[in-house]
Amino acid sequence: MGLDSEDVALCQYLVGLQEKAFLNKAHRLFQFLGRSDLVTDITMTMKDMFFVNAGDMFNLKHFPGLRPAEDFGRAASSMGFRNTEV
Repeated sequence: MGLDSEDVALCQYLVGLQEKAFLNKAHRLFQFLGRSDLVTDITMTMKDMFFVNAGDMFNLKHFPGLRPAEDFGRAASSMGFRNTEV
């Protein structure tokens, strides 16, 4: 049973890819084919993977230069209102 074709080789290559690399290739393919629905699905999957793996970098404790929330509560708003109860 001769399974030595370019199609079989391509399938073996794609199956062997890591998930992120596979999604990148699928994303480019569906962009080329004009399948915006699948491009959106893959984009959301890749974003979900990113935040699962690197979401901690956005934790506010990593930004010590930010003003405390209490300071924002006491600051004047852009409309001239002022919250003095904080």
